[in-house]
Amino acid sequence: MDTELTHARFHPSYCTAPGLFRSLHKGQRKMKKLDVSYCWGSYKMHFVGKERLGADDMRLLQVIVALAGPIGVTLSPDPTKAIPLALRHKLEVDAGRPLDAIMLSCSASKLLAETGMTDGGGNTNILKASLTRMNSVTVIVTYDGAIASYKMLSHIFEGRSKQLHIALNPMLADAVDNKPPFTRIELNEVRKLKSDAARLIHQRLCGFVNQGQTHKVGLDRLCSYAWGERANPATERKRRQRIPDAVRSLSDCGWIVSEDGRNQLLISRPSGSGPVKCESRPLPKYRSHFSK
Repeated sequence: MDTELTHARFHPSYCTAPGLFRSLHKGQRKMKKLDVSYCWGSYKMHFVGKERLGADDMRLLQVIVALAGPIGVTLSPDPTKAIPLALRHKLEVDAGRPLDAIMLSCSASKLLAETGMTDGGGNTNILKASLTRMNSVTVIVTYDGAIASYKMLSHIFEGRSKQLHIALNPMLADAVDNKPPFTRIELNEVRKLKSDAARLIHQRLCGFVNQGQTHKVGLDRLCSYAWGERANPATERKRRQRIPDAVRSLSDCGWIVSEDGRNQLLISRPSGSGPVKCESRPLPKYRSHFSK
């Protein structure tokens, strides 16, 4: 596939879950396990993993989701071929829930190139480590007393050919397949962002600001988008000082940012094809995943 990827269609909850992805310094990733609980409308989300996920993992997932649009194929509950069967097994979708996932195959060099990394210098190992981290994340979703659970993704890496096979869970698969609710992340914007803070803030905003709309956001809230929980006063001051650069990156992508009182910003997302509105009420096609 030689055409440039233009966008990724995400389920909004993966964009807006606080602390699911965060800016991490060296060594921070292993200090605490991932344990994020979040209510998205009527759905209770719980993300549990062996390690925290960073902006690098988020960026890779954006590319995988974007690639799944043009080259992904349905991964049914009962595949017969070896690779789809292994991916389905590793995805750990609840037994008895006939939910479709989605799978794609591509080279490791393709994924690295799309994330702005070269194919060499240990980057393949970085890629594999990120996939393993996300493969360890279990997503538990509760709605109306019913529970569904599965891994964030699963993968198989063929060492000799460096070919990757990746499966995305049913919630991500529905968004890729254009089933609401989903939010559209423009990859031409993502490519212009230079810092982890800017990338994290951008994805969080994409989760609830529809194209062409404006929202008021406080500086402290923007800090939480990038770094998760609060730190000591000195660290918080340093973080706040880094927000203007991140906001300027958004302006370079066509977003309009203006001050609206002390420590408040008005942020407008560029108009475009637009995502489906992120409604909190149950949506019929998605509710079926939780039928008892």
